[in-house]
This record gives sequence, structure tokens and C-alpha cells, in this order.
Amino acid sequence: SATPHRASFNDLAMLNTMLLEADPAELDAIDGMQAIENRLEAAYTDHFRNVLPVRAQRKRQITELMPCPLTTALMQGGIDRARDYMADMPYQTPCIYTRGLSNAANSLSAINTLVFEEQSHKLSDLVAGMRENWPDEALCAHLTDTPKWGNDNDQADQWALRLVGLRRRAVKRVEQKLELPHHVVCHVVRSLHHMDGKWITASLDGRRAGEPVGDSIGAVCGTATTGPTAMLNSVLKLNAARDFDAGYNLNLTLPPAQAAPSVIKALAEGFFGAGGQELQINVLDPAQLRDAREHPERHRDLVVRVAGLCARFIELSDAEQIELIERAEAACHTR
Repeated sequence: SATPHRASFNDLAMLNTMLLEADPAELDAIDGMQAIENRLEAAYTDHFRNVLPVRAQRKRQITELMPCPLTTALMQGGIDRARDYMADMPYQTPCIYTRGLSNAANSLSAINTLVFEEQSHKLSDLVAGMRENWPDEALCAHLTDTPKWGNDNDQADQWALRLVGLRRRAVKRVEQKLELPHHVVCHVVRSLHHMDGKWITASLDGRRAGEPVGDSIGAVCGTATTGPTAMLNSVLKLNAARDFDAGYNLNLTLPPAQAAPSVIKALAEGFFGAGGQELQINVLDPAQLRDAREHPERHRDLVVRVAGLCARFIELSDAEQIELIERAEAACHTR
């Protein structure tokens, strides 16, 4: 779940590991969400305690073996400090990379709903189903129906904010203990959600093992039911300047009927004006994309935005083409 020198991690993988490593009796002794958050914060602290010293050592090696004077000269204060930017910056670079926030928040929402609010399931039974990749279709459907991140629903959105908060506390605790400078954090997915999904076990948001995780910091594909403005409002609840000070990416797909220039302008200006960061907008027609898969010769000039890049649709892999069609279909079914 981590590349040591980059201190990268996946929020969903961290949550899954914490749950799967506990025995059933231990899980059922948990008496509320705060106890789960405490356990998860301890897991994050252990993770950063292990990887940040390795990362710091590797940065020192890079500075000695591969100094970057030109890059340093372009950094704020680089010439005045006369030290390589990797060794002496007010913030650490490369930054801490994270993914999987959306799925992890949805999983916490499911635990809160089914275990503590409805009291319809024991946590140990949920984790057992997760371990077995959801053989009970009814249980999987129940998990899928719990409140989801990205709908401007405070009941669901609180879990993304709490998750970010405990991660922030864990990083700061380790930085202070090891006397390290502040580490900036980014949530950039690009196409790595496919790679992550291949090794992350089934999860409590109803996702099955092997399926991709969320494609950005926004709603997981198919779970945004209240429209684009609601998803932007959810993301704006995050304190981006503090908790994602190296940036995040947000994919937003609109159907052609809702993509007038005035609408896109209003969405972008409202989002950035309220403190939003990177916004990647796609206007997709699912019927056109399906036709392009069947008759690529008719659509050689069809360019789509995947995440932080654009590409000709017919040149994408099957997995990427299918995902873009799913995004387009999901966008057509929001209010």
C-alpha cells in the first residue's frame, strides 16, 4: 500500500487492512465510530513513522548524487539558500501521494449506517463478507444503498472530512516526533485507480475485489445522484489549502444536454471562487462512445479527457473506454 520514499498510500487500503487484521470478537467490541477512527489514526501514524525516515534518507541520497541546480534556481528562495531544493525547502517535495478517499469515506459511511445507526449488522459479519468478496448479494446491495460521498449530504460527507483530519494529525505527529519539516499532500489519481483496484480487497462500500477505486477525489462513478453542483459542494467542504496543499484532481462528467457554455462557466467559476482546486470536465454522449467502440473508423477525431490528459477515444484501452462510457451513463442519470 506504500512506496516508501514517496510515502504514498491508499486510504481505502489502509482502512481495509485495519479491519481485516482484527479478529471478529475485537471488531464487535468496538462501540462507535470514534473507536474506529482512533484505530485508523493509529494505523496511519505507524505507516508514516515507518516510511517518512526512509523517504528523508532517500532525499539526502538524491541531493548528493543527483543535484538539481537549475530546478533549485526556479524555486522560491532557492538561489538565496544556495542549497539543493531537495535538501532545503520550506515544504517537502516530492509530496505525500494519496488516493482512495472516496471509497474509504463511503465505507465509513456504510459502517456508521448499518452497524451503529440501524444496528442491522455486526461489524464482524460485514468484514467477513468483505473478506469473501460479497457472496451475499442482498448484503452487497444494502451497502451500496448507504449514503455516499459526493451528493452534498453532510451525513455522508462528514466521513471524508474526518478521514482527512485523522491523516493530518498522524502526519503532524510523526513530523514533530522526528523533527521533520511539513509534508505537502496531494490526491492525484490519473489512471492509477485501475492498478489500485487490482490488489485492494473488496470494500465496505459494496465494491468487489479487483474493481477500480474512485477515479478522482469526487464521487465514485455511479454514486453521484444529485447532480454536478452537489458533487462540487461536497468537495468544497474539504479544506484544500490545508489538507491538499499540493493539489487534488476532480473529474466531472456532464451530458451534452447539460453542458451549455454558460453552465460550465458557472460551475467552474463557482468552484474555484469557493476554494476548489483542479477540475477536469468532460462532456460525453454515451451513445456516441458506444458507437466509437463498435465503429472506430467513424470516430477517429473523437477526443476525450481521461483525467489530467486528453486522448483520442479509439486509442484508449478497453478498460478506459468502458470506464468513460460508464461515467457518461452515470452523468445522464443524475438530477
